[in-house]
Amino acid sequence: QQSLLKDMALCGHQIMSNMNSVLEAQRLGHGKVELSLSNFRVSDLLQHSCTMVKHLATNKSIVLMWDFFPKTLSECQLEGDFDRLSQVMVNLLSNAIKFSPESMKVNIRAIVSAEFDL
Repeated sequence: QQSLLKDMALCGHQIMSNMNSVLEAQRLGHGKVELSLSNFRVSDLLQHSCTMVKHLATNKSIVLMWDFFPKTLSECQLEGDFDRLSQVMVNLLSNAIKFSPESMKVNIRAIVSAEFDL
């Protein structure tokens, strides 16, 4: 039950975030969009996004799987707007689940391809 309540709270947060994005779209039209930049791990973004759509996958007996390439960068930190990136990921995952046959797998792979100093 704790897990279910936690998932429901996350979904509520995502719904609020989506509603705020509708309002942000209006601001975008006026050139007044602000990003909330923060540092976060790629793994946290993927895990959060998968949690948000877990109920959709479960209803269709779809298994969500995610990984990184290269594996050594699973703890890689990003700077960006976590909520906006999460919205994009949830939308992509929701569509993948929606258009996948029942009892299939949806695989997500984060590939770090930028050059940077560690």
